[in-house]
Amino acid sequence: MVNLKEILDTHEQVILDGSVESAPHGDSFMDANFDIRNYFNIDRDSLKRAISRIQKFSDHLNHPNSRTTPEITEEIRTYAEKLGEKRTYLSLVPRNINHKMRQTAIERASSTEKLFANFQEIVFNSYQVSKKKELKINDRKYEFLTDMVISLEKIIKTKKDWKYEHGFRDRDRSHDSNADEKIVSTLLYQSIFSEKTPVLATKDRDFIKLLGIIPGIIGSDEFMPYNSLFRKRITENPFKLYFAKAGDNHDDFSRYLNSLYLKFAPEFSIDQKSEEENKEIKGHISKLWVQFSYF
Repeated sequence: MVNLKEILDTHEQVILDGSVESAPHGDSFMDANFDIRNYFNIDRDSLKRAISRIQKFSDHLNHPNSRTTPEITEEIRTYAEKLGEKRTYLSLVPRNINHKMRQTAIERASSTEKLFANFQEIVFNSYQVSKKKELKINDRKYEFLTDMVISLEKIIKTKKDWKYEHGFRDRDRSHDSNADEKIVSTLLYQSIFSEKTPVLATKDRDFIKLLGIIPGIIGSDEFMPYNSLFRKRITENPFKLYFAKAGDNHDDFSRYLNSLYLKFAPEFSIDQKSEEENKEIKGHISKLWVQFSYF
C-alpha cells in the first residue's frame, strides 16, 4: 500500500482521475444539498468534508508529476459551473424563520456563505491547474485506439452507475459519457509512444475492468501483425493502475494492474454475444488496427 504523494514522487507521469479525492457513496455535497435553497439550511459538515477533499485534490494536482486529460478538466469545469449556478439562487435564510432567531440565523448563514465561496474558488483553481496539466494528444492513432475502446465498452458494458444501482437515481447513466474510455485510450497511447511509464491513480472501480479486460482483447492474436507495436510496447513500457476505495478514510492505494503481466486473448470472442455480433465487432476492430498500422 502507498499513499498518493508516494505514487507522485515515484513516477514521472501520473494521471489523476478526479475520483482520487471523491466522496464515499451517498456523501456527495451536491446530493446532500440538492433541494436546499438557502445558506442557513446547507449541511455544513458535508460542505466542510467537500472542501477538505477538493483541497487535497488541488494539492496533489500541483505536484510536478501530476497530469490530467481534457476529459478530467471538463468534469472539474462542469462541477465548478454547477456550484456557480447553485450560488445564484441561494438566499441567506428562509423567509419563515422565527424573528427572534433571525439574527443568529443570518450570522450562521453568512459564515456558511463564505465557506461555500471558498469551496467554489478551490474547485475553479483546480480547473485552471488541470487545464495546464492536460496530456493533449493530436494524433489519428490515438483516435483509432479511442474508437476501439469505446466500441468494445458499448458491447461488454463493464462500467456501472452506482447511484442507479443503489437507488439514488431512476436511470442508468453509466454510458452517458465516454470520458473513462478516453482516459484509458490516453494511458494506452502513452504506453506505446512515450518513454515515461504511464500511471493512473483512481478511486473509480470502472477502470479496473476497463484496463483489465479491453487491452487483452484488442491485443488478441487474431489482430496480428497489425497490433504488434501495441503488444510490444505495452509490455516494454507497461501502464500501471493504482486503486483505492472511495471515501475519506481510504488514502492507501494498491498497485492493482500492471500491463507487463497482461495476457492477450488467443481468439477474439465476447461472451454472451452472438456469432454475428462477434463477427461485426471483430471486423470493426480489425479495420481500425489496419488503419493504425498504416497511418
